[in-house]
Amino acid sequence: MNDKEEINLEEFDTLRTEDLPKKQVKKKKKKIKEKTKEEKKALENFTNMELFYKVKEWFDLSKNAREKYDRDWLNRSLFRRGYQFTNQTEDGTVYLKRTSTRIPINFAWAYMRAIVNQVVSYDPKWEITPFYKGARAKQDGRITGKLLNFIFTKSDMSKKIEEATIQGLTYSVGGPFEVYWDEYYDNGKGQPKGQVRIILQDPFDVYFDPSATCIEDCDFITKCVRTSVNEIRNNKSFRENRKMVFGTSEQAESDYKQFLLQTTKNDYSAKDKDTILKETFYKERKGSDVKLKRVVWVEELPEPLLVETIDTEEYPLSLFQADINPLEMYGDSWMKQVMPLNKVINYLESSAFEYNYKVAKGRIIIDKNSGVNMITNSHGSIIEKNRGAEVRALDIPPLPGSSEQQIIRMRSYLQDVSGVQDALLGRVPASVQSGVGIAELKQSSATNQNDLVKRLETCLKDLGKKVLKCVAKHYTEAHIIQVAGKGKAAEYFAVIGKEYLDKSEKDTWKVEGESYPLLALSTNNELDVKIGSWLAYSKEAQQETLFRLAQAGIIGQQDILRYLEFTDIEDIVDNSRAESVIKQKRTEDPRVSMGISQENLAVSENIMLLEGKATPIDHEKDDHELHIAIHQKALERDELGIVKAHIAEHRAAQANLPNILKAQQQQAEFGPQDAQNMQQRIEQPQMGQNGQIEQPEEDISGMDLEGVDLTAF
Repeated sequence: MNDKEEINLEEFDTLRTEDLPKKQVKKKKKKIKEKTKEEKKALENFTNMELFYKVKEWFDLSKNAREKYDRDWLNRSLFRRGYQFTNQTEDGTVYLKRTSTRIPINFAWAYMRAIVNQVVSYDPKWEITPFYKGARAKQDGRITGKLLNFIFTKSDMSKKIEEATIQGLTYSVGGPFEVYWDEYYDNGKGQPKGQVRIILQDPFDVYFDPSATCIEDCDFITKCVRTSVNEIRNNKSFRENRKMVFGTSEQAESDYKQFLLQTTKNDYSAKDKDTILKETFYKERKGSDVKLKRVVWVEELPEPLLVETIDTEEYPLSLFQADINPLEMYGDSWMKQVMPLNKVINYLESSAFEYNYKVAKGRIIIDKNSGVNMITNSHGSIIEKNRGAEVRALDIPPLPGSSEQQIIRMRSYLQDVSGVQDALLGRVPASVQSGVGIAELKQSSATNQNDLVKRLETCLKDLGKKVLKCVAKHYTEAHIIQVAGKGKAAEYFAVIGKEYLDKSEKDTWKVEGESYPLLALSTNNELDVKIGSWLAYSKEAQQETLFRLAQAGIIGQQDILRYLEFTDIEDIVDNSRAESVIKQKRTEDPRVSMGISQENLAVSENIMLLEGKATPIDHEKDDHELHIAIHQKALERDELGIVKAHIAEHRAAQANLPNILKAQQQQAEFGPQDAQNMQQRIEQPQMGQNGQIEQPEEDISGMDLEGVDLTAF
């Protein structure tokens, strides 16, 4: 390429010295430039073609190395789905065994369901440590955790984690999860477009470097996904050769997944509208620098559809390794250990069924030409036979007791190998009735899944880091995030990538006059994730634990209501406090001058206020605490805001009540003239901005202040 460029430059120099008209010189220069562009394009096409064969060679290597795993995965997936009497030939052909009686008892599915329910019982809890220190670090860590919860909710991660757990138990690996930026995602009116998305891939569709032990050790990874031909042709980020892509009859790249789809699903109707789109990530090393490249290609075309460099060294994938072998990408899987025991039980139960269905009915021995005939009438059945012919029932051998004993042993072995005990299946001894006792049994049984939970936490930790890096990279504008917790009102905050924020340290972000707490997210964040609960497993045990913590003063009333999943917590707490105040005041039974109780007076005021009639308060005689409690009950019907304003007057009077009482004491102690001057000092407080009480200023230079306690003012 460099030689070509030098030749063209010499030609340009020659043109400068030639004695030619300017138009001819310009025309010749244009031809040379076009020739140079064609040469560059030809070299680029050659380079892309070389790259295509390079990534195809890598992919073929990965596919051949994983063929054994694919065959085992097919058997395990069929077994989980209930096809439990299948077998496989040496060439990989799967067929159904021809036995007289087949009773599949799917213990594997039942136990897997119990494990999955246990693992996904609680949402992940994020603990974020920002890269920087300072006063905002704690707040930013809390907001970052809420941001992850928001993105996980948007991506329906509860369902994806459940699916990944099923994959992990069946194949030994789940996923991987893939993080990508969806630039077309609509976040709503007034919000910038684009959002981080998470998808779960099928282990059949992702091929890793055969020599790697984990994702980050891979030199290359290829993802094969069935994609619409129209989607490929309309993707303008691909090269022009995208228009030459055509459909294929294949439903999956893996032959074993193809068989699985044909076995478990109906025939695919749109065979010519889809194709297998391959996406290869590989690491390009130049000295100590490592760059991640992405190549999108299809088998039918000898050149890639897209070649690009990704601004990161990490693959956008996180693999859940549910079962591990040391220094290997894939493990043996939970299903591999459970299947043999389940098959033994199937055969034993099938034999018992066949005995009861055929042998236990009984058999009759008769002589040839015995003339046996049976007549059935209202009196029963009558058997006719020739004189002297023998007709008798064949002695039935009993079913061996060893069969029942072996079934019991197999079920015991199955529980030990699977790690699923009776408590996890919902079977609890009759002697255990308390919620705490049931929770303890479930917890002891759940310890068998601790390793599975730890590996899922590791996967989600890695996934969370990649999500935050994607957010920090692509949130070029502030996104307003809305989240809500149990029993809490919606909480709003703004998020932007730290590198896109100006140098001024901002704590808030203003949009249309509203201020939101601001999170400027950096690309380096440490986080931890926990799956589980500090509460117990059953609902009853949770309630007992909550009540004990409340009695000990560790948590408050609002915390109890939140974890019991009440939605209107604030109203419940306010009403509870109001009822407590009213009950206390009833025992005291205070009276006003007219002989009417303060409670009845406040109720009467509620009626008048709701009718739109303003009711003055008595600063000295009203029991403000009781009045506030009773007036709060009328807030829901306060359409005009009169009750709310009346409560504000009571609160202001309640705050100023000590001053009034002290002034009365001064009036009793000093003369009426000084008391009158002091009374002018203590006036009804006025409510200023932000609910603050404004005290009027007064010139007290002419007052006789000798012996007066000025702290009262």
